[in-house]
Amino acid sequence: MSDTSTTPPDTFTSVPGDDTRVESLDDTFAELTAEFEALRNDPALKELEEIFRQKERDPPRVVTPSSFLYMRTLFADQGDRPLAPGRHWHSPDLTLTPVSTPGQPTTELIAGETYEIACTLRNRGDLRVPSAQVELFLTDPTLGFDTRQAVNLTAGRPMSGNVPGFGTTTLTFPYKVPDDEGGHKCLFARTYAFFPHEIPVDPHRLDPRMDRRIAQQNLMIAAADQPFPFQVVHPLNGRIAIDIAPIAADVGAGFERIAAARLEVLEASEFPIGEIAGLIDLEDGRAVALDQEDDGLLLTASGDGPGPGQRIETESAMARAIADRATGRIDAAAFTRLRDAYRANRNATGVTKLVLQAPDFGLGGESVFGIEITARDTDLHDAPLGGIIVFFGAPGLGR
Repeated sequence: MSDTSTTPPDTFTSVPGDDTRVESLDDTFAELTAEFEALRNDPALKELEEIFRQKERDPPRVVTPSSFLYMRTLFADQGDRPLAPGRHWHSPDLTLTPVSTPGQPTTELIAGETYEIACTLRNRGDLRVPSAQVELFLTDPTLGFDTRQAVNLTAGRPMSGNVPGFGTTTLTFPYKVPDDEGGHKCLFARTYAFFPHEIPVDPHRLDPRMDRRIAQQNLMIAAADQPFPFQVVHPLNGRIAIDIAPIAADVGAGFERIAAARLEVLEASEFPIGEIAGLIDLEDGRAVALDQEDDGLLLTASGDGPGPGQRIETESAMARAIADRATGRIDAAAFTRLRDAYRANRNATGVTKLVLQAPDFGLGGESVFGIEITARDTDLHDAPLGGIIVFFGAPGLGR
């Protein structure tokens, strides 16, 4: 659960030149503190304690009221982290939809068009989050993610909303694509709050596996005869396996975006999936090698960064700390020390750009087949870094 404090953070009291805003924020802090105390001193808790005493039993431990802000990575997600291995790059709580075609989400942007980005925030805690902030990041299709390699659409003006205890809130953001932008994009959302204390695990690396406050949308429809560029965010010193797997027709047809476009999904196994890895070329990178393996590719980075042993130790400690923090088994000071080491370890990051030279697969009409390109860190026991879902269609079908 989140931290709580009876002292307002500096952000609430140091807004120069805007006394009205300071007064409003102070009022909000006072209201939330009162709610916190009311929950902690609920008469029902006293009655429960008395019932247990009459039965000569110890009453249950009283849980401190707190928030639990999160966005889902999949429909069954309840916000518990770290996530078990699986697809975390197609969040149902983050959508990008052209205003001209409501109900038909996309991940391809057309220059000059306006889109509505919708982000649903969830709170599994009993303490409301009166001012949850949301940042939106847009980047080229990416395996792994770093905010320094993306455009912050909400820079200086993040979305903000009230998320009630045990409730949800959906925020929307209009975005008009600049005339010199467009193409396939990956969308990330990050939410945070200063009171209750809901601070991201890492300021740059957005990893939905480790941080419940992160959501990602990474599903593309591409023309089969066009180059498909993407990038990998990886440790400066490490080995990353890139795998390519077919998406079964019934699974592909179940994706909301594919269903909304009324596309016919073909069995990917009928196409030469095993040959696709050989069609991926290294566009640029820093001190990396790209080698073809039986099931995909192996990207080897030999830059100046922490070695596998140090990364395993830090990542494992942080994963345990995140789980322990949610259950109160680690205090704030110890958690902060581990988080600082984790952030420093992950700061040694490189970006390698790749391009898939997709051939014409002989598709026609509205037919598509899907593949999933994923990356895993072989030095961290194959921990998944991220994935991209790509549906290939006839020339000109990319959207």
